[in-house]
Amino acid sequence: MNSVPEEWHREVPMSDVRKVWIILWASFVALVPVSCSKHKPNKKAALAIAREQELARQQREAVVQQKEDSELADRLQTLQAIAARERGSLKGRAQSFRQQWQAYFARKAEEEKTYKEMVESERAGLTEKDNEMVKAIEEKIKAGKRLDFQEEEFALQKKVLEQTVGKYLLRELRDNPSRRAFLGLIPRRQFLVERAEEDEHRAERESKARADLAAFALQVKQMNQAADQVHGGHYDLAVAGLTTALEKSPFVQEFYALRGAVYCLTGLDFKKALADLDEAQRLNAEDPWVWYCRGLTQWLKGNARPARADFHEAVRRDPALAKLVRQVDPQGK
Repeated sequence: MNSVPEEWHREVPMSDVRKVWIILWASFVALVPVSCSKHKPNKKAALAIAREQELARQQREAVVQQKEDSELADRLQTLQAIAARERGSLKGRAQSFRQQWQAYFARKAEEEKTYKEMVESERAGLTEKDNEMVKAIEEKIKAGKRLDFQEEEFALQKKVLEQTVGKYLLRELRDNPSRRAFLGLIPRRQFLVERAEEDEHRAERESKARADLAAFALQVKQMNQAADQVHGGHYDLAVAGLTTALEKSPFVQEFYALRGAVYCLTGLDFKKALADLDEAQRLNAEDPWVWYCRGLTQWLKGNARPARADFHEAVRRDPALAKLVRQVDPQGK
C-alpha cells in the first residue's frame, strides 16, 4: 500500500486559511457590481428611456388627434355645405311661391281695373234718377237692410251692382237657406250668388296666401341667421334659433334637416339628430343630404347596417355623395 507523503499531514495554520477566504470573498464582492452594471441601467439612462417612451406616446396620441381633427374638420365643412343647401332650398321655395302669387295679384289687379272701367262707363250712361237709385241700393245693402221686390229687380238689371247684389243675395241665402231652392228659377240670381261665393273663396285663399308670404319671409330670415351661425361655428346658437323657428313653423323641412345635421356632424346629440332627420325625411323624402346625415348618424352610433342602407339611398338620389360616403365607409358598396 502506497504511503501518503508526510508533508500532507502537516497542519496549515488558521491564519493562512482565513486569509484565503477573505481574498476570495473580496474578489467576489468586487466582481458582482461590475457584471450587473452591464445589464442594469443607471439613473441617467433610465430617464432617457422614459423620455423616449413618453415622446413615442405623445407622437401616437398626436397622430390619433390629428386624424380626429381632420375628420371633424371634414364634417364641419360638410355641415356648412348642408347649411348653404338648405338655405338655398328654402329661399327657392319662398321665391317660387312669391312669384306665383305676384302673378296672381297682377292678373287680379288687371281684372279689377277692367271691371272698374266698366262700372264707370255704365254709371256715366245712367240717368240721374238711376244713379240715385243705385246709390240708395248700395247704402241699403251696406247697412244690412233687405231690398224690396222693385229694388231687387232693378239691381239685377244693372251690371254696376253685380258684386254688391251678389253679396247681398248670398247673405240672404245664409239667413234663409230655404230660398236657395228658388235660385234655379232665376238664372241671373244663381249666377250672381255663385260668383259671390267664388269671390269669397278667392278672398280666403288670398288672405291665406298673404299670411304664407309673410311666414316665408320670416322663415327665410330665420334660416339665414341659422346658416350664418353655422358658418361662424356657433352651433349652439344655430340649434336654439332653429328650435324657435320650428315652434312657429313646424312643417318646414329645411329647419329639421339643418338642425339634425348640426346635431349629427358636431356630435352634440345623435338621438335628437335621428329624430330631426326622420321628420325631415317624412316631409321630403327626396332630399339626399337628409339620407346622408341619417346614415352618418347611424354610422357614428356604430349601426353599420342601417347606415349603409341610408348611404345607398343618398347616393341613389345624388351620385355626387358617393365620395363622402367612401370617406366614411371605404369598405361599403
